[in-house]
Amino acid sequence: MSKKRKYIPKSFESTGTSSDTSANIYKSMLLSPAWKSLSKGAQNLYLYMKSQYYGVATKGHPDGDSTKFHFNKCLYVNQYGANGTALYNNDSTFRKNRDELVKNGFIRVVSDGSVTRERSVYEYSDKWKDYGIKEIDIPIKDMPLSMQRKIKSS
Repeated sequence: MSKKRKYIPKSFESTGTSSDTSANIYKSMLLSPAWKSLSKGAQNLYLYMKSQYYGVATKGHPDGDSTKFHFNKCLYVNQYGANGTALYNNDSTFRKNRDELVKNGFIRVVSDGSVTRERSVYEYSDKWKDYGIKEIDIPIKDMPLSMQRKIKSS
C-alpha cells in the first residue's frame, strides 16, 4: 500500500507556510438554521476555534482529546490579532459570541476557568443539528459561568 499524500493547499487557499492550518466547515453546517442564526462575530469566532482542531498537536489538546480545546485571551488578543489589533477588544464581546455558540449547540464548556483562574476547556458539539427541530437542552455544567448567571437572575 502507498502512503496517503498530504494535502497541499491551492495558492488561493493559503500563503503556503508550513505552520498554516485549515478550519474545515461543511456546507450542511453553513446552511443550517443554527449557523444562520449566529451573529457574524460568533461565526467568525467558531472559525478561529475550529482552526485549533487541526492546528494543535494532540498533546496540546486537553486530555489529549482533539475534540477539546483551549481558547483563552492570549489567543484572541495576541495570536489572532492582525497588525497589532486583537480579534476582540473587550472580554464581554468574546463572552457574548462564545455564549451564542454554546446556546446554538456548536461548542460546550467542559471546564470554565473563570472560577479557577485557569484556561477554560471547550469541546466541539453536534447539538447544532437539532437547532429549530427540538429545543437544545444544555445542562448547567456545560454552560459558561456568564450564561449560568443570566439564568439565575431571570
